[in-house]
Amino acid sequence: MIFFVCIGAVSCYKTIEVDLPETEIKPVVNCLFTPDEPFVVNVSLTKAPNDTNSYFIKNADVIISGEGISEKTLPHAGVGFYSIKDFYPERGIEYSISVIIPGYEKLIASDKIPNSLTRFQSTNSASGFITKPVEGTGEEGKIPVQIIKCNIINDWGYSDHLGVAAIKNSLIHNYINGEITIIEDKNNYTSSGLGSFDPVITTEGLDQYYPPLLLFKDDYFKNVNVDVNFYFEKEVNSKFWLRFFNFSPEAYNYIKSWIIHEYTQDYDFWEVYEPLPLYSNIENGYGIFAGYSSELYEIYPDSTLIYNEH
Repeated sequence: MIFFVCIGAVSCYKTIEVDLPETEIKPVVNCLFTPDEPFVVNVSLTKAPNDTNSYFIKNADVIISGEGISEKTLPHAGVGFYSIKDFYPERGIEYSISVIIPGYEKLIASDKIPNSLTRFQSTNSASGFITKPVEGTGEEGKIPVQIIKCNIINDWGYSDHLGVAAIKNSLIHNYINGEITIIEDKNNYTSSGLGSFDPVITTEGLDQYYPPLLLFKDDYFKNVNVDVNFYFEKEVNSKFWLRFFNFSPEAYNYIKSWIIHEYTQDYDFWEVYEPLPLYSNIENGYGIFAGYSSELYEIYPDSTLIYNEH
């Protein structure tokens, strides 16, 4: 029996030569900008899938302009990054970028940081458990979580593209004298373990990709004040943080495509995916030039926190 099984296993392998189309080399411009940081633009070239080199552009002219501000040329700061330390974007201003690289067409794009006042009014966190299948055992495991309800004040003047991420200290698991001890590493952070059963979030269809942040829109909000619910895996009963994002439509589409793109890069015997190209708004090239804003909220387990208007 073992002999025939081995023969059968060997016969399952076959070498297939696949002719892939040649990669079209184009410039890539990446800049997600926020009021909290200066403009930082990265310029590079695309490469073949099997190419392990990086091709950063060091001789580009990177120019950003905006309504009511003078045109700024960003100097090269190293490894393809262009920036001016004191050049911060502002909410509501439409910015345009043009990148000129010798031998290529001019790359252009424009976007702005949303001026929406949509924000958290309050948060409620409660300790609980969710059950998940334990791979290979046929059993259900109990996962400790913080169940979070965020009350959001929605700015009806804007069509909001929103996101939320939960951040916690990383954990160190030590096995000492037959017992496992868990210690928080307060110098390192992680944002994994997010999930939701709320239709406002699940409608986006990203649950299967285990995203590092949850994306949702205000299309399904019925009132000015609305509750959005999700959970966050938390083994240690200590404080954590929520980061609430307000993306431009361009930034939202890019982040959504990035979540799916990153997940489908890994090959799995049971799941085969079509590769998803990343969303881009760069004319004559690839990449993203888009704005967003975010707020960071400190959260304590089993608590209700109310925030003042700001």
